[in-house]
Order: sequence, then C-alpha cells, then structure tokens
Amino acid sequence: MKQEERNNNQTECGKPAHAAISVVIPLYNGAAYIERSIHSVLAQTVLPAEILVIDDGSTDNGAALVMQKNYPLVRLISQANAGVSAARNKGISESRYEYVAFLDADDQWTDNHLEIIAGLIKKYPRCGVFGTSYYFCRPGKKPFLPVLLFSGGVSMENKLREYAKLLIEVGLNVQKGQTVVIRCPVECAFFARLCASAAYDVGCREVVMRWTDDYMNRERFLRADDSVFDVFPVWQAEMLNGYADEGAAFLNISACDPEALRGVDPDRLTRASRSETAIQPYVNAVMSNGCPWCVASVPIPSWAKKVFPDASEEEAMTKLWDAIFTSVRISGDGDAVARWQEHTALLRSRVDKLNELHFESLYYENSLGTRLNIRLPEKHVWSGGSNLCRAGFPFVANMPTEEVFTAPLREGIDGVVYSAMPLVHNGNIIENFHFVIKDGRIVDVHAEKGEDILRAAIAEDEGASYFGEVALVPYDSPISNQKILFYNTLFDENAACHLAFGEAYPECVEGGEAMSKEERKAAGLNDSNTHVDFMIGTSDLSIIGTTKDGREVPVFVNGSFAL
Repeated sequence: MKQEERNNNQTECGKPAHAAISVVIPLYNGAAYIERSIHSVLAQTVLPAEILVIDDGSTDNGAALVMQKNYPLVRLISQANAGVSAARNKGISESRYEYVAFLDADDQWTDNHLEIIAGLIKKYPRCGVFGTSYYFCRPGKKPFLPVLLFSGGVSMENKLREYAKLLIEVGLNVQKGQTVVIRCPVECAFFARLCASAAYDVGCREVVMRWTDDYMNRERFLRADDSVFDVFPVWQAEMLNGYADEGAAFLNISACDPEALRGVDPDRLTRASRSETAIQPYVNAVMSNGCPWCVASVPIPSWAKKVFPDASEEEAMTKLWDAIFTSVRISGDGDAVARWQEHTALLRSRVDKLNELHFESLYYENSLGTRLNIRLPEKHVWSGGSNLCRAGFPFVANMPTEEVFTAPLREGIDGVVYSAMPLVHNGNIIENFHFVIKDGRIVDVHAEKGEDILRAAIAEDEGASYFGEVALVPYDSPISNQKILFYNTLFDENAACHLAFGEAYPECVEGGEAMSKEERKAAGLNDSNTHVDFMIGTSDLSIIGTTKDGREVPVFVNGSFAL
C-alpha cells in the first residue's frame, strides 16, 4: 500500500482507525500461538472495536498468558470445554458490535486484513458475509496461496465443490453407511475437508484421514535409523488391512514435489517398498476391486513450479488448477457428473470393441525406436472407464482417465520399448530411458537420468522385471492436447499409451478376481509387490493387432484409435 493511502486509514493523531468489528478468537490449549495471533490483530492498519478471546476449558497456560499481558481491546471469557463451534457462538453472543470476525488461535492476519474487510463492508452494504483468501505458512518455506477466489469468471469454490462431489459420487461412488479413508498432503487439507463434507452429504459412516507431508517424508528417508525401512508400522498395516476387509472406500489425493526424494539412497527406497508386504491384504483388495478406490490430484507449489518453471508461484498454481480442471472435466457449472457418465460410456464402447476382436497379440512401432511385440493371455479381458467393486456398484479408479487396458502374457513380450515422457518414481525423475525385453523379462535398461532409481525399481522383487499392464490412450485427448508435461503419472499416463512393469490387475483375465495367486499366474498374469506405469505413446505410434485367425487389424494409426 502507498504511504498516502495508508495515512487515509489513520486518525489525525496517527493511530489506526477503528471499525465496528468484534474479533472472536476461540482458545483451547493454544499457549504456543495465542500471543502471535493477538499481536496480528493489534497490528492491523484498521483496528477492531474489541477482541474476544474465548477460553474453551484450556488445560495449558494460554488463558493465563492473555491475562498477564493485559492487551488493549481484549476481553478474556472462560467456559467449560464445549468445542470450537460453541466457543465461536459464545463470542457472537458476547460481542457488542455489528460485525464479527473469526480468527483461530493458531492463525494470524496480514496487517491489512480488517482494512480490506472494512472496505468490502462499505462497498457492498447489502452483503452480510465477507471474506478474503489466505496463505499457508511452513517453517523455512515461502508462504503460498492454496487457491484463488475466482478463475475465468467462475467461483473457484464452485469448481472445488464440484470436483469434491465428483470424486465422492462418481470416483468412489460412496454408499450410505460406508467408511471413507482419505489420504492427503497437509498442504491440501482444505480440499480434503471438502471431500469429507461431500462424503458425509451422501451418508457415509465415517471419514478417516491419513495425512502425508513431503518434508517429513524426506527427513525420514534421509535421517531415520536405517532399521525402520525394513519394517512397515504395525498400526498402519492393521488400519489399512482392516478398513479394506470392511469394504471401505479409499480416496488418494496425490500431490507431491516430483523430486521430493532426490538424493535419497535408492536402497532405502527399495527396502521401504518391500516392507509393504505387511499391507498385502489391502493391496490385494485394491488390485482386485474388492473395495472402491480413486486417485486424484490437486496442486501444491513445488509441483506447480516444476510444471510451469517460468511462471511465478501464484501464476503456476493457477495454471495447474486450470489444467487439472480441464483434465477432469470440471467447469463449475455443476454438470461434471453427467459429463463423466458420457465419457465412461465412450470408454466402455472401446472396451467392447477390443473384447470382441480378442487379439492374440499387439505390435508397437514408432520413431523413438520402439519395436515391441506383446502377446496377450488366452482369456484376457479389456477394461476401462468404471470398474465394479465386490459389493456390486461401479467406481472410477483414476480421475482423470482416458485409458482402456488389459494385461500382457507374462512371458509374452519381446523387443525394445522407449519412454515417451519422464517417469516420476519414489520422489525422483527418470528421463529418456528404454528397456530391452526378452520372453517378458526386462534384460537391459538405460536412462539418461535416474538409471540407478529405475534399476532398483525393476529389482524390487522377481515380478518387478516383468509386465502387468498394457494401456491404450489416444494422443488426441483433453490431457494430451494441453501439451503439458505434468510430472505426475496420474496425468501423464492418461496423455499417452503406456505399459506398467510389476503386478497385473486380476480383472484382466476372465474370472481373475476370484482366482488364487497361483491360478492367476497359470492364466498368464504377473505377480509383484509393485506396479509402475511409464509412457510410450507418441503422435506417430502404430499398433497392429493380430487375431487368432492371423488377421492383422490397425488398432492405432498416428497415435490415435483406428478401430
């Protein structure tokens, strides 16, 4: 703010003007933060008329600190512990002025917050609720805006709520009385809360949160005792396995720095992955559609800046939000559910055509050097769009999704395949790599960047060097047409045809979901503790399918479906 503008908001004696606003701060065991919170109010360019600190039965010395400081404008009101909502309501009932502004005890305001609010009240006198945006602040990191209030003339909140509703009602298709488990980075808590509310709106039994944090994950891999990477925490295994057995719905909000684990010892990464055998019941339930699951993403600054390195942090976040909304068909008009029903119907029509042709093999060729023959299991099945969980209702595992997929015959791949995009794996970026494959097994690998990470990935177990998925994605798609490298497999795999080394999905052979591990292997499916997708599709990719009677049928021409 210019100095002359600031002066206009001060009284003649140079002190800040007052607004007819009561500030209400609920306090419960917030001794570590309450002084900072109050100071941020007293530092406002326009002061409130009063500050009400509602002590909600704290057991620490937070209330005593407020009393000792004898702050101007502050009234301390104590009550028995009744929760934050009751504390806010107490503040409203005790307030003496027309407007009430809420501030949590562990938050703080920028010094012109109330000035902006007072300006909005003056400009829009008929409104009753006013708000601004906010920053996330983390130790040692630059504060950042999680969302912008408006995007392209449509309220950002409308888009976010539409997105959350889509994930809950179409992605997971949450049923009344069902438990929902949400895994989410701490930076994206605001969106996880929207998803939780959407889940309760449709009658879920309970929402269980699993928070993740790039910073703490990196600290753990760099500094934790070496023994921890060989053991999966018992409590986490019991939780995941238990909820999977119960038939809970699992939402994974995937958002991380693509290079969060750069420089970490690959051996630690591999051992930590191997320790996940402790959650094999959960993994089996997910891979065999025993319970509904969905993976989706929202931006964080480190990811946004990797995707848009020349943009400011705020601009990069806005661009990545727009790209994600485009990819998942969100416009803010409330019709995303209908658009997804139409989209999954299109994918189903492609699935039906491929299952009708029932190819014996597929041959891939492009200008990168890919020359690959893939035989398919005798009773293979194509899938795509929505899946059917064990309880009998549909769900969409990936949002976005543009793929139709099946499994290759475990020993049925021969040739060489080149990556078309970088692969982000275990917090590292692997670039310009290719595999040489014989009798289904990767026998040689080269990468310009991250080769050690890639070699560790395919050596995780015996099945990691074989393949589990063949996925067809047209080069002409909403994701590919944005011409953005997302550095996130969820998006990049849906911009191009891809393969996956590791575990095969049981649904990819007839009756596979009811088969034992040995029966699936006999049917031609690969078994592994890992499943890693990598992109191979290009604008000139050709795929020729060969039927059992030897007929050759163009499946892809110039990167897109020819069927």
